Amino acid sequence: MNYFIYDIDGTLYDFDKGERNSEGKTKSYDESDFKKDLFQNVRSFFISKLNYSEEAVDALFRKMDAEGDKKFSVFVQKNHGVSRGDYFNYVWDLDPSKYVSPNENLNRIFDTTKNNLIISNAPRIWASRVLEVLGIEEYFSSGNLFTGELEICKPKPEIFEMAVEYFKTEPTKCYSIGDQEDTDLLPANKLKMKTIMVRNKSKDHTPTHEIDSINELLERLF
Repeated sequence: MNYFIYDIDGTLYDFDKGERNSEGKTKSYDESDFKKDLFQNVRSFFISKLNYSEEAVDALFRKMDAEGDKKFSVFVQKNHGVSRGDYFNYVWDLDPSKYVSPNENLNRIFDTTKNNLIISNAPRIWASRVLEVLGIEEYFSSGNLFTGELEICKPKPEIFEMAVEYFKTEPTKCYSIGDQEDTDLLPANKLKMKTIMVRNKSKDHTPTHEIDSINELLERLF
């Protein structure tokens, strides 16, 4: 018996409803309107809630980008005493139907794989809305949705160990499926999980499988 750990964004759906970039490829997160709108909400939070100026927000973005630190929720909690939950509920209050298209193949996938769990660094307010738009919320209603409110999140291997504990199994029986090698695959690979890269190409390890779309998953595995 195998167990399946999924990412959400960029894995279970293509950004911006599958719109193509100038090279004819589906948009990446960095190219997407979703990222643009999300970061507009981040800017708005700092300006309207924390009284930052436009210039101060720009300086903070540059600093955190240079340091490779994008955990704004941790920053506002540590430096401004704002709960991560309040930050998430403001910044991630987006309508996923603008960016996400339903995919009837997902029901067939989850009915087949059966032992399913999601690990997402996005908060529950976003993850639950996306699952509803995708029509798969019923598959992730029994504690098998790990979201960004957790103190431990990707790329820490501990979050994958928590998934193994949830399944009460061994890492070698688990697949980690995602579009980001650094966060979805490499930590899982360190635990000897099988890995499946979706849409992107691996650079730092050899995944068990590479697929262009989640729609190819069953064809590759069964």
